[in-house]
Amino acid sequence: MFFPALIASFALALGPAPLRALATSPTTAGSTDEIRREAAAAFADGEAAFEDGDYATAAEHFARAHALAPHAWTHYNLALSLARSGRSLAAFTAFDELARTATTDAERSEAARERDALRPLLAVLVIRGASRAEACVDGVRVRVGPEGRLDRLLAPGRHHLRTPTRDEALELAAGTTTEVHIEAARRARPRHRVWAGIALGGSSIALGGSAAAAGLATSVRTRTAASVAASAAGVALVGAIAGLVVAERNRRRTVGMLNCATAAAR
Repeated sequence: MFFPALIASFALALGPAPLRALATSPTTAGSTDEIRREAAAAFADGEAAFEDGDYATAAEHFARAHALAPHAWTHYNLALSLARSGRSLAAFTAFDELARTATTDAERSEAARERDALRPLLAVLVIRGASRAEACVDGVRVRVGPEGRLDRLLAPGRHHLRTPTRDEALELAAGTTTEVHIEAARRARPRHRVWAGIALGGSSIALGGSAAAAGLATSVRTRTAASVAASAAGVALVGAIAGLVVAERNRRRTVGMLNCATAAAR
């Protein structure tokens, strides 16, 4: 077994599961003696806090030890401490990572069992819509998958959802699945593009009229004035075209994008 000291799942109803102690200091290839000492000290502090029932502090120490010198047992103790401190989603994520990165089948299987034991304590948000449709969940941008569905595992409680057509708070309970559907937003033609189009048309007419006037003028003064007017109209025409190009570029950059930053602030 991955952790022989464990005689049962750490599921909350069964009481605290024992930590896995390291026979030697946590270490990785290339780590320095100083780093190993710091990791070992953090690991020992985590054990002491866990034994005292201070699971939040234990999780902090195990997280530091694992960051300094990653080790499967340290990772397991971190996940266990997170679960005990009530951070079920963080514990689920830690066990899920361990189930994918552990070095043996037995280790991966045990981590997967511990992960799955936490699932009933979490809520599932299912977002349906067109492939790659976007939404903001608690300020984080997510995309619907090719199959038209995205499953998001969340901690129970209040969450904020923003889509192109809705902006609302959701109250999610443990063990429940909530489905929402993303509808395509109606895209209105931007006003700046309308005005740029009018300017383009007007500049074209002015350029043509000025050129015609210059050709029909009989005096030098009249031809000069018409030429100046034609040049100004040409400049205006170039400006209008440039305005349309910039407007279209900005439209392509922003079309369909949600402002997730303001969603996170709610």
